[in-house]
Amino acid sequence: MNLLFRLSLLIGVTACCAASDQAALSITPRLKVEILTANWGDVTVHVTNESSTDVVLWEDWNSWGFYNFQFEVISSSSLTPFAIRRKETGWTGNFPSFKKLEAHAVKEFRADFANGQWDVPASLLTIGGKWKVSAIYLIRETGEAKKYGVPIGIWMSSAVEMPSPDASAVEAFIHPQSVTSKPKKRKTGKK
Repeated sequence: MNLLFRLSLLIGVTACCAASDQAALSITPRLKVEILTANWGDVTVHVTNESSTDVVLWEDWNSWGFYNFQFEVISSSSLTPFAIRRKETGWTGNFPSFKKLEAHAVKEFRADFANGQWDVPASLLTIGGKWKVSAIYLIRETGEAKKYGVPIGIWMSSAVEMPSPDASAVEAFIHPQSVTSKPKKRKTGKK
């Protein structure tokens, strides 16, 4: 009888936890990530709040939001995916801040791979073939995300074609000192 009690208790706890997990999943906002334009070194992404309620998302001037976007590139001549992420950086002013994205509203994000903020694998630049790129929007679980109600999760776009870089673009990434444009300065938030 003791074994039967333990077994029924275990089944009840498992069912309770599964129901709790389902409830947590149902409050995760429906965000849609899509790439609008994908030219080499310049990708424009839209994040659409498909939920019926507002959601708060990290601003990208601080360390909570700066690393949320990353890209995955696959070439037809090499099926190995390459990740393009923002480079690690130091912060002179850093605190969590966010903006509200209203229900059914869109946030636009533009990635300029040539601005010095992105870590583009050099081996990627030497691979030919047709390229496809996907955008990944990742919000990590932190105490601040819980505190401010920022959703936690991974949202990914469909892959779209992106032209491979021409010789001058490859040269600019391999030898950045020969590029005449300077990287844009990162804003520091004011508290």
